[in-house]
Amino acid sequence: MTEILILVFCVLLFIIGFIGCFVHKIPGPLIAFIGILIYRFAGAGGDAISASALVLCAVAVVLSMILTHHAPKLTKKIAKFGKGGTWGSIVGSLLGLALLASVGEDAMDGFFPALLMLIVAFGVIPFALSYLFEFASRKDAKAALMPAVAAYVTFLSGMLIKLAVCVYCVYAVFTAD
Repeated sequence: MTEILILVFCVLLFIIGFIGCFVHKIPGPLIAFIGILIYRFAGAGGDAISASALVLCAVAVVLSMILTHHAPKLTKKIAKFGKGGTWGSIVGSLLGLALLASVGEDAMDGFFPALLMLIVAFGVIPFALSYLFEFASRKDAKAALMPAVAAYVTFLSGMLIKLAVCVYCVYAVFTAD
């Protein structure tokens, strides 16, 4: 019974970790890694997770946190973007997640419809809102375009890095020998 509760708690941490990949303020990979550590050391059958997998996950988590922390600072040196673009990307990705959750399986039947939904959910909507938020703060359409692109690319790259780390860490748990 205790092992089942630990497993459910770890899966909940994995889910929160994946949500953290899309929500800017939640450290997704770190939360997923904490779930892995609990699974490994709380005696829920995690003995099969190797020490090398744990070290690789830890290194990946630390690197992803460093990259996602410093990438916006480097991008701002190239193109100055404000909080409007960042918040537009965040709100857009949350709306994209809501769109994906609200669309039934029938609408995403096949590779190309699913790919189109992913492009709309994580490409079009976040960029459009990033542009609209930057336009609202700058009041000039041309001046808002480059900062919106910089904010969106920074957000998207951080999201993909965090998502890749979370997927690897969960993969390491479920493929443990």
